Amino acid sequence: MNIQDIISKFLAGTAGAEELQYLEEWRKQSQENLEELKAMQEIMHASDGLLAYKEYNVDKAWDSVLSRSLETPSMEATVRPLYTRWWLAAAVGLFLVATVGMMMWNKEAFPTHFAANDQIEAYSLPDGSTVMLDLASTADIQESFSEEPIVSIAGKAHFKVQKQSEGKTFKVQLSKGHIEVVGTEFTITDLSDQLEVAVNEGHVVYVLGNRRIDLYPGDKISVIDRDVLKTSGQIKNFNSWVFDRIILKI
Repeated sequence: MNIQDIISKFLAGTAGAEELQYLEEWRKQSQENLEELKAMQEIMHASDGLLAYKEYNVDKAWDSVLSRSLETPSMEATVRPLYTRWWLAAAVGLFLVATVGMMMWNKEAFPTHFAANDQIEAYSLPDGSTVMLDLASTADIQESFSEEPIVSIAGKAHFKVQKQSEGKTFKVQLSKGHIEVVGTEFTITDLSDQLEVAVNEGHVVYVLGNRRIDLYPGDKISVIDRDVLKTSGQIKNFNSWVFDRIILKI
C-alpha cells in the first residue's frame, strides 16, 4: 500500500478499515512518522482561512481511528519512513480542493433569491427553516447564510424558524429595523405603506434603532414612521393568507 495515498484518503474521510489499520501501524513504527503527522497538523492549521467552518484536530482524528472496530487481521508490513514533507502538502492540497468543491456545491444547491409570482409559495432554507411568500413577495438570503442566517424580505412572508445553534441568531431584515429570533413562527407584512409583524409561536424581538420590543404568541406590532404600536390577540385575520394554497419548493 502507498502511505501517501492512504493519508490523502484519511484526510478526505474515505479510507477503508484495512487502510486505517495500515496507517495506524505506520504511525507506531517510529518517532519520525509521528513527526510527519505533526507536520500535517501544522499545514492544516495554516489553512484555517479556508477551513474555518471545520476545525481539524489530528489527535481527535486518531482517537476516532482507534475507536473503530476493525475486523481485518493485523498486517505485517515494512513501511519506509518518510524524510520529506512534500507529499503532506500535496495531500492537504487535495483535501482543500475537495473542501472548496463542497462549499461551491452547497452554494449552488441552495438559491439565494426566492419569489412568489402567480401563487403562494413555500421554500426551505439551508438551515431547515421555511418561508412562505404571498403573491408578489420576495425573500433573499446571504451567501454566508450558514454562518450568519439573515433573510431580507419584501411583501408578505410567514416564517417557521428552526432552533439555531448556540451563538447564532436568525435575523429578518425589514425596511425599518429587523427581527431577531432563535426558533419560532411569525408572519410579516412589509409593504411601502405598511409594516406589521405577528407572532404565532415562540419569542421574537423587533429591533428599531436602540429600541428592542419583545413579541410573544398573539402579539402584533404596526410600525408607522418611527412609531411602533403593539397589540395582542388580533392576529387571526392577519394570518388568513397563510393557510391558502401552498406549494413547497426546495
